[in-house]
Amino acid sequence: MLKLDPGMAFGTGLHPTTRMCCQFLEDYQAPDTRVMDLGCGSGILAIESAHLGAREIIAIDTDGIAVDATRINAEANGVLDRMKIIEGSLGKGNTLGHWLSWDLPDVPPGVAIDPESLQCDLIAANLIAKVLVFLADDMKTALKPGGILISSGIIADREDEVAVAFAAAGLTRINRRSEGDWVALVHQRDA
Repeated sequence: MLKLDPGMAFGTGLHPTTRMCCQFLEDYQAPDTRVMDLGCGSGILAIESAHLGAREIIAIDTDGIAVDATRINAEANGVLDRMKIIEGSLGKGNTLGHWLSWDLPDVPPGVAIDPESLQCDLIAANLIAKVLVFLADDMKTALKPGGILISSGIIADREDEVAVAFAAAGLTRINRRSEGDWVALVHQRDA
């Protein structure tokens, strides 16, 4: 059982998108892997990955409040030693400012993380569709060949847009779940 206090950060663990991501983590994450929680919010997926045996977790969010909440929650769950928690974004995502709204003025960018330097076995990205589409190439680059991308935060009528962007990036869909109006997808990087 996870100990979680989201504070002011996004992510209580009760939303269907988070539940579907956790289910897919249980299905696809192998032990002793390098995992990225992209858009970590309160750190739920990063902590779940640690509990599933990930050796290293990179938790990234553009929101400093989320970064602080992830650090606090990782420490409360005894997994902080396996995490690298970063305020910033993957690749060109750093140009977006805060991911929840592209309309926030003067949001200072955080760290821009070079996707080629990561080579993750698995990425969990519970973001909105337009951000998933924007980051499709960077997420693919951050994965090892054969690596797994779990994506959620996709409202059903935007699923095709995400699927097309992921296919164009060289990601092959291998699973899908839906709950209400929400969709979660699993893709694999082509070898």
